[in-house]
Amino acid sequence: MFGTRREEIEKEKHINLRPFALSAAALAAGAGFCYAALYCGVHFLWSLLFFIPLVLWVLFARCGKRIRAIAYAFLCLALLGVGMGGFALRMEAYSAQTFREGEYAFVGTISELTATQEGYTRVLLTDVTADGRALDGNATVYFYASLKNGEEGMKVAFTGKLSPAGSALRYGSFRADMVLSNIKYTVTCYAAPVYVGDGGNIFTSVRTRIRSVLYASLDEEEAALAYALTTGNTDGIEEGLMESVRYGGVAHIFAVSGLHIGIVYGALAFLFKKLRAPRWLRLPIPLVAAFLFCGVCGFSASALRAFLICLAFALCPVFGVRRDGIEGAGFACAIILLMNPVHLLSVGFQLSMAAYLSIVALAPAFERGTAGILRKAPVLKKPLSALAVGCAVQLGMLPVMLNSFGYVSVWGLLLNLAVLPLFSLFFPILLAAVMLSCLFPVAAPVFLFLPGKGLALFAAVFRFIDFSSLLLKGFVLSFAACVCFYLLLFLWSGRINVREGMLSPLACFLAAAVVVQAVLVNYIPPQTCRVVQMCYYDDYCCALVQTENADVLIVNGRVDSSRLQTFLFRHGAAPDAVVIAAENANAVAGSLLFTPFETAYVPADVTLELRTRRTVSADVFSVDGADYRFHADGSVSVVFDDITGGFGPIGSSAAARADFTLFPAEGRDGLIFRMESGILSVNR
Repeated sequence: MFGTRREEIEKEKHINLRPFALSAAALAAGAGFCYAALYCGVHFLWSLLFFIPLVLWVLFARCGKRIRAIAYAFLCLALLGVGMGGFALRMEAYSAQTFREGEYAFVGTISELTATQEGYTRVLLTDVTADGRALDGNATVYFYASLKNGEEGMKVAFTGKLSPAGSALRYGSFRADMVLSNIKYTVTCYAAPVYVGDGGNIFTSVRTRIRSVLYASLDEEEAALAYALTTGNTDGIEEGLMESVRYGGVAHIFAVSGLHIGIVYGALAFLFKKLRAPRWLRLPIPLVAAFLFCGVCGFSASALRAFLICLAFALCPVFGVRRDGIEGAGFACAIILLMNPVHLLSVGFQLSMAAYLSIVALAPAFERGTAGILRKAPVLKKPLSALAVGCAVQLGMLPVMLNSFGYVSVWGLLLNLAVLPLFSLFFPILLAAVMLSCLFPVAAPVFLFLPGKGLALFAAVFRFIDFSSLLLKGFVLSFAACVCFYLLLFLWSGRINVREGMLSPLACFLAAAVVVQAVLVNYIPPQTCRVVQMCYYDDYCCALVQTENADVLIVNGRVDSSRLQTFLFRHGAAPDAVVIAAENANAVAGSLLFTPFETAYVPADVTLELRTRRTVSADVFSVDGADYRFHADGSVSVVFDDITGGFGPIGSSAAARADFTLFPAEGRDGLIFRMESGILSVNR
């Protein structure tokens, strides 16, 4: 621990061995290495590095505990193999997409249904048959026709065009959510489906009931917020409001996780304890209720992780074991990864585990730092404890947030201090009101009146306050930087004993390693051009060309502003100019007005109607040492230091003459092309 006297360090373990945490770490290492070997070009022989710490552990173990160390080493190796093999098998099963592209007659069950602002409805279809044959996976269906009376759990029939989803690594990122949902195919349909029955399970039926009652009793915005809080489905929330909530750093209240499951389990456990219920009732009923709530939320990774931690904590007194937060997290993580190792690559799982482990391991270190204040002002104990938890969570999630969303909200720390206590009071009331409304729908407007007003106030606050003003953004952290960052937090937490005089140098070394690696990844040196592309299926493709003094955005279709803003945040870009290679140039320019560009470039035969920005109509032009050319087929070439990049579809003029190409058909979002001294290197 921090502050431990030197003579006491010799009597204590440097790190307490936790079997479940060790098992989870081994499974995660195996799954992570298999991912690196399959998709990042890491050679299989690098796996031998895992043997080094295990061998050192056995060699330096005390004689009396060497057999135990050997047993744990073999357990680690076995679970390492299980993690690698499980991940490989999952990816092999996902890649086995046996149906070919073409027209089929489909029958399937609506599992998720989302009406988009673009005018189509996106549906997740399960238990699908195509021309009478069972589809070897699920499908995402895009209906470009009205789905009247369409609800989750309904079985539908229609004819549409099927396309295999392809590789799990697409548009430059690993599509973990699609693999976890086993979405192997995309289907497009331009006619309304025929409803042929009810094919959902009991959990789907409950979600449908909740949705119908909420939307019948509340305004659409309030109903969408209530449905998101109770089921975790945020598809109904208007994008502008959801974006503001994200910028405020409180979007996690819509991801059913430890906060929600903990409230359900804790409230019932407290109630049964106060009622002096017998032990055989106090233990199972809160757990069963928490499990059923997980089912209603679709058994998401965060909800399942929270339930498993509750299960571990509930069983500890039964077996006479001391409760340990890190072991509880290790138990939950190990079970989830055994079920499906692909969870490791899910952003939701990463955020969930980072937040929980930060609360367990890091928050106590912050609280110890406030001991002097509490001795003088004990009344500040709860506020300072809440502040410690908030700081721990923000720090723990920082690398995941930066690399996944491109920013971290500075507002989040302050807002969570107010939102989380209020949510802990509000959520049980909302949940009880929803349950009563489902049981007695006639009285639903009465039950939901007060929760609806609270949700309306929440929406009003986040609509009228700009929380995007304080965002930590503009850079990403490499994998090595993330490892050093979490080692630094682990060292800071006091969970490892460090000899006197070694703590500060080691902490300074890790902090310097994080800073140096962040600079190397994000800095663009002189005479260097960096090109990054963002693709979204076949709808549009954006490319960001970054040189020392200018950022140029190339767009070939009308973009989604939210995705584009995240893309720009992630790469620290504020475009100085945009290059529009699209037929509907004015519509595309309109969708880009939120970006601070000064000049828009279009082909010579295109007239752009922008009053507040400078426009240039020319087929050839230059920006900060990079030469651009529009081709007759709509593609664009850029030349920097005698290296040519082509932006356009396969077979286009730009692609035919380029040293490297970027285009939607083989989207490579996240691949960074550095052009320096005539050498093109590709980094993920």
